Amino acid sequence: EHRALIEARQPFYDLQCIRLRDGTGPMYLSSSGEPVFDEEGRYTGYRGTTRDYTAEKRAEEHLRDTQALLQMAAQMGRLGGWAYTVGAATVTWSDEVCAIYEAPSGFAPTPEQVVGFFAPESQENMRHIMTMCLENGSPFDVEAKAITSKGRELWLRVIGEAEWDEQGRVLRIRGACQDITDSKQAAEESRRMADQLTTTLESLTDGFFTIDREWRITYANAEIQRMVRRHRAELLGRRLTEVFVDPSAASFHRHYKRAFQDN
Repeated sequence: EHRALIEARQPFYDLQCIRLRDGTGPMYLSSSGEPVFDEEGRYTGYRGTTRDYTAEKRAEEHLRDTQALLQMAAQMGRLGGWAYTVGAATVTWSDEVCAIYEAPSGFAPTPEQVVGFFAPESQENMRHIMTMCLENGSPFDVEAKAITSKGRELWLRVIGEAEWDEQGRVLRIRGACQDITDSKQAAEESRRMADQLTTTLESLTDGFFTIDREWRITYANAEIQRMVRRHRAELLGRRLTEVFVDPSAASFHRHYKRAFQDN
């Protein structure tokens, strides 16, 4: 295409090309030129300018790579951004937020629709904290249960902060939301298992306790409290030797010491 312009004696603008260099990477150049004619109108050549825009190209590539990495991180972390300008009809959602709510890409809900995506028990609190952020700029960082457009329940961490205009009024709020369903479920499962374990240990007819490497008691069930005639509060944090002081317990202590050394 460029050769055709030259043969037709036409001007050209912003011809972009790459000059390869050993060891330093390519140089990006942009040239513009126009044909030159003598007094008799005979073509004598071209004249023009060439600009090195390598730095701009590098910055553009860096920005593109950074955006791609951020998008990948957002997708992996189920994290998206949102923004709302005071008085606007809709809230801006990133593609990641749309994916979290199982909504079409580019979906822009109204503020009331945003609140409606939260579970009924969370809606009043979300409406309140968003109102406070809009009115006086109060930032927020909350966890709430939400319901996607397809009816699936999930847990979200929602963060928001205000942007101010020159008069000190809230102009815009922006933030992020992250799907924390997996971590929330894992924490709930851990709590459930801990409760189940505690119930089991408390129902044992044998005394049961745990100690750390400093020989301090970290747990004592009901039966061991009865056996030593001390309340749990008196046992927790006490060294084992302060509870079992009978000299006949020397072998007992020796076995405990060996157990810690072997592990």
